[in-house]
Amino acid sequence: MKAKYWLFLFLIDAFIELVSHIFGWNQVNFFTKPLLMPMLIGYCISRSEQDESMIRKLVILALVASWIGDTVLMFQSHGSIYFMLGLVAFLIAHILYIVSFTYLSSTASLSEKAIIVLLFLVYTTSLVTFLWPGLGEMKIPVIVYAMVLTVMGALGVIKNTINYPYITLGVVSFVVSDSILAFNKFLVDVPFSGVLIMGTYILAQLLIVTGLSMRFKTT
Repeated sequence: MKAKYWLFLFLIDAFIELVSHIFGWNQVNFFTKPLLMPMLIGYCISRSEQDESMIRKLVILALVASWIGDTVLMFQSHGSIYFMLGLVAFLIAHILYIVSFTYLSSTASLSEKAIIVLLFLVYTTSLVTFLWPGLGEMKIPVIVYAMVLTVMGALGVIKNTINYPYITLGVVSFVVSDSILAFNKFLVDVPFSGVLIMGTYILAQLLIVTGLSMRFKTT
């Protein structure tokens, strides 16, 4: 199936997923959420059927890990173990994206790279500090996740600051999504948290996959 059809199906499913959060149709997103990443995988593969680059393989693996995370987190109300498993799945997805970014060239100067890293460090450190009182037994896992998220975000921006804005916007959107999730999980109930978390997450994955698929042929 052509990439545009996979993209169309993905966007339709994403729209239904977001609407289900707005109106509280929990049983609907039980079906729509697990379909998001498989459709994005179909989109990714169909954009590059003849391509065997390492970036492409890493992206597909990252999407598989994300699908596992999406599915497991649907059951987090049944026990903290499901949240931990989801956290690990997305940790793996971020690491796979980090490795894929290392294959990309960068136009950023040394000073620009330093500023980008510093900004992400300040942000994630501030976020963890702010959430600290509510983390409880999750302090170490959250610190590890925040460190990996920092590397993923900073490296994604460094490698794609000018010529490939899709990935830059994607990693920033991922950081926003994870931040809202963390606030909602450990601090306060964020209004419309479901649609905000999923909206920024869906946008992040689509932008990163689209941006990286433009650069598959570079490896």
